[in-house]
Amino acid sequence: MNNVREKLYPWLAILRAKHMGSERAKKLESHFGSVEKALQASAQDIAAAPGFNADIAAAVKEAAQGKFDRQIENELAWAQKEGVSILLYTDPEFPFSLQHIPAPPALLYVKGKILPGDIIALGIVGPRQASDAGRRQAGNIACQLAEAGVTIISGLAWGIDASAHKGALRSKTGRTLAVMGNGLKIIYPREHTILADQIVKRGAVISELFYDVAPQGRNFPPRNRIISGLSLGVLIVEAGERSGALITAKYALEQGKEVFALPGSVDAETSKGTNKLIHDSSAMLVTSVEDILFELEDKITFYRNELEGKIPKVDITNFPARSKSIDAAPFSLDTDTRSPKSKKKISILVTQATEAAHPAADMLGGDEQIVYNLLSTEPKHIDILCRELNWPVSRVSSVLGLLEFKSFAERESGMRFRLKEE
Repeated sequence: MNNVREKLYPWLAILRAKHMGSERAKKLESHFGSVEKALQASAQDIAAAPGFNADIAAAVKEAAQGKFDRQIENELAWAQKEGVSILLYTDPEFPFSLQHIPAPPALLYVKGKILPGDIIALGIVGPRQASDAGRRQAGNIACQLAEAGVTIISGLAWGIDASAHKGALRSKTGRTLAVMGNGLKIIYPREHTILADQIVKRGAVISELFYDVAPQGRNFPPRNRIISGLSLGVLIVEAGERSGALITAKYALEQGKEVFALPGSVDAETSKGTNKLIHDSSAMLVTSVEDILFELEDKITFYRNELEGKIPKVDITNFPARSKSIDAAPFSLDTDTRSPKSKKKISILVTQATEAAHPAADMLGGDEQIVYNLLSTEPKHIDILCRELNWPVSRVSSVLGLLEFKSFAERESGMRFRLKEE
């Protein structure tokens, strides 16, 4: 318990400070070298950090002086009693799929277990006031996907969310994760307490919020980025024109994830959002589980091979730190700290790609050249590129867009990219 407290206390304190969130806390961590050092810094030094001011500095110093100690002690005692893990974003147990999304959470509260195989997951979302047909479709699709080994992720709400969780649990081996928009001390809605208990036995209930944070409307949209972030793709079963499910679709698109939608009647209010996604080419029209599995086939195969040890797992802890800037200096084997054997494999890969290069490939530089060298005439999914490079999806997506614009690469269905042939 003491070791856990020592590791978590600085984060639990600084994140409770007024005006503070995960992104600002990480900026202070980067600026001062650690959150502990940030808490020990003077108010003047904190205020002088880029993006900070005197008000934020004063709030941080209040946290450093023990303003939230009682709350933190109560939370840690509650977590130990309830079997809740509090994962820091640097912990090896922290979900890999969340580490590279825009604005990832610094902390994750988990009741239950997130297994390595849960990286093969699909988010299923829709409105609370769903139609009978929508709830039935969500449950059936979730059950069939769970039978195929896909973890189902949703938000434990009424309607589509609950149907998706229940559908996954109908499968004898099905797993499901519920991402909450409130602290885990409170199950919301209260009527889903039994469902939450069932999910904990076959997955986990998750939140980024302190244990006693009550359900508030402003917390649910940010929660949706975690649903999409944990998933290979998101299925929008139903959605009105202002449905929160459309926020999840937006996050998924920003994260480079697949978005699927079930078509509905043009007269139905609960289908206006999904039909618009399909019309605008923001989502792929699907009518069966087979449609989803076909589009996710490359991703699922990649991660299953990795989980089964058929391909080497990328050790992201040994990659050199990368700037988020597209203009950052290119990755160099000279600065790579991995083993000589690993370096040789990458060197061969880069050499082979360069030998088959586009005649005008020497026009490229920096990040464009790096990504170009990892492409071939066989389509490769953007997730695989992100994993190979240890870059956030936003960075890889930007570079791929430039390569497309310059006619060096072309996009195929399902966020897959290949070299453009002459």
